[in-house]
Amino acid sequence: MKRTNVEIKGAIETREELEKTMGEFAAAEVALAAQKAEMEARILEIRKEYEEATAALKLAAEAPFKQLELWARRHPEAFGEKKTLELLHGSIGFRTGMPRVSLKRGLDEEALCQALENAGCGKVVRTVRELDKAEIIRLAAATGEAEKFFSQNLAREFGLKVSQTERFFAAAKEEKTGDGGNVQ
Repeated sequence: MKRTNVEIKGAIETREELEKTMGEFAAAEVALAAQKAEMEARILEIRKEYEEATAALKLAAEAPFKQLELWARRHPEAFGEKKTLELLHGSIGFRTGMPRVSLKRGLDEEALCQALENAGCGKVVRTVRELDKAEIIRLAAATGEAEKFFSQNLAREFGLKVSQTERFFAAAKEEKTGDGGNVQ
């Protein structure tokens, strides 16, 4: 979708202009929400329209797929060094997934990590170290002398900075529609 630049009219000077501009914004937001709701309803209708035919086609493809897989597993020599075999109407083959580690059912990962460390296998256990940002924010806002000193040293010695931003917002009031639903 091509995005165009919006021309901004002159600055708002009066409360009346402010209310009028908010009305324009709210009307556009309500129209946008209504259009999105209409679009979603149409998409849902189209999905329902194709649902039965799609399910039948998936079912029709399932048996031949299983037959192809069975043949491929019985004839690995047909693939040679490749993992794909090109056929007249397509290709069949095997894709190697990413290696993954899984735990036996019922094993607790934290207990397993502790057991591995105790057995001298700590190399396979990762310890995550990170800043306690909540504590840094608490110290920066603290009023006590020790906290102030610590907070100032964190800023001066280590370059830590606590900042807070403020973002503008505009929210249209929700209006009731005739069918009892809400439109934003």
